[in-house]
Amino acid sequence: MNVDFVFGFINEQEVRDLDTDYSDSNELRSLDSDDEEEEEGPSQKRIRREVFNPRIDMEDLIFKVGQIFESKKVLKDAITEHLVRHNREIKYLKNDAKRLRATCKQICSWILYATKQEDKLSFEIKTFKGGHNCSMVYKNRRVTPTYLAGKYASDFRVEPNMTFGGFMDKVKKANLGDISIWQFYRTREKAMEKIRGSVVEHYRVLVDYYQQLRLTNVGSTIQLEGRAGEFKRLYICLGGLKEGFINGCGRVIGMDGCFLKTEHGGQLLTAVGVDGNNIMYPVAYAMVETENGENWSWFLTLLRDDLRIHDSHGWTFISDKQKGLVNAIGSLFEHPEHRTCIRHLYNNFSATHKGSALKNCLWDAARATTIPKWLEHLQKMLDLDPAAYGWLELKPASQWTKSHFQEETRCDMLLNNLCESFNSTLLNAREHPILTMLEEIRVYLMKSIVIRREACEKWNGEIGPRIQKILNKNGELTRREYADYSDNGKFQVRHNIGTLNAVDIKAKTCSCRV
Repeated sequence: MNVDFVFGFINEQEVRDLDTDYSDSNELRSLDSDDEEEEEGPSQKRIRREVFNPRIDMEDLIFKVGQIFESKKVLKDAITEHLVRHNREIKYLKNDAKRLRATCKQICSWILYATKQEDKLSFEIKTFKGGHNCSMVYKNRRVTPTYLAGKYASDFRVEPNMTFGGFMDKVKKANLGDISIWQFYRTREKAMEKIRGSVVEHYRVLVDYYQQLRLTNVGSTIQLEGRAGEFKRLYICLGGLKEGFINGCGRVIGMDGCFLKTEHGGQLLTAVGVDGNNIMYPVAYAMVETENGENWSWFLTLLRDDLRIHDSHGWTFISDKQKGLVNAIGSLFEHPEHRTCIRHLYNNFSATHKGSALKNCLWDAARATTIPKWLEHLQKMLDLDPAAYGWLELKPASQWTKSHFQEETRCDMLLNNLCESFNSTLLNAREHPILTMLEEIRVYLMKSIVIRREACEKWNGEIGPRIQKILNKNGELTRREYADYSDNGKFQVRHNIGTLNAVDIKAKTCSCRV
């Protein structure tokens, strides 16, 4: 990502004092003259000069001879505002570093001529003849996204997710005509850039943000890397989230990567766990240039150290098998369980093997908790389509079916919904420049933790409501089952349809593996 992130102050153009010595006034320019200087005449009238204030005078726009504009850009912005309000079009006969001459495009007497003041940036109106005696235009070409962004920047600041319909109402009330949806998106993009600053400016102060984040979040792991003055990658694991995961979450982590939607692109890598109430729990995130094996290894190395994963036995990773992620997990962890999101697996499967019957066989095989049941569903697929059976047989069963999952984690997840939910929450943030995105993520995480803490204080017991709901559902199923005590906390459970299962209360196991 070729973006300079070396910190420093952004240079701003020094504002120069305008000349207030009015003892010598230049003669009015001839409309046909291209010369900068003209001789003064004895009959010249003394012109009163006024400085144009764009923040105030733009609302009550009146052009006058002797009016001074701090730059040619301010003067052209004022001309554009005049044209939009009066539904007129002009053309620039002169538009160089020292002169600006504008006339009406139609047969009209309106004309404005201004020159650059000596040794200054400001422009002064030398000739002006107002009053249009031509017809109005229906479609004003001056109503561009740049113009609309400047006019409605404050509205987008209050309502950054303004809809096209809402914006059209504002434009029509101002009699600016119709705009296309493309113009709306460009306008919103330019307005948000004015509000938040350009993407490049964000990278320039990224080191300052990194240092401030480390100072204000004690116990966090924040690592920023770059090369030759260019941004490379950034890793963030906030201290509060880190301790919360270690002390209150299971050994299950979802891994995913998603695109950033700025002009410089990039990828956001995320690691999301599940808390004691079966709700997603973001642990760490990183912004990298590309999603590859090197960046995944770097991300997982930092994550492993933060979560103190010294022995990976009993840990479960769930992913869509992104580029380089499989090899990174295999090289950094000795005995982890790496599951494939079954929805991602089915999407690849359905590309060549279609039909609801095959779909049902695949999902039934994935949900099967015992090997005999798993084999039963695979046999149905073999009978329907041997080619589909052959495709699925190549996939390791330990990665996609409950019948082969490890029991230590007590987790039966088949989908990577943890990361999918988190990424969808960040959908709008991923469209913003990096500092705005990072702050939106941080604030979201801060608020979500507070909301969960307050919700926990209202629990009636030690078990969360989501877990209690699962227990209640399983409790309803026991009405059709009968338990016979064996010994030492062991039971034989008989279902009314004839199935038998062995339950060990002390070991917390059941032969049904549900």
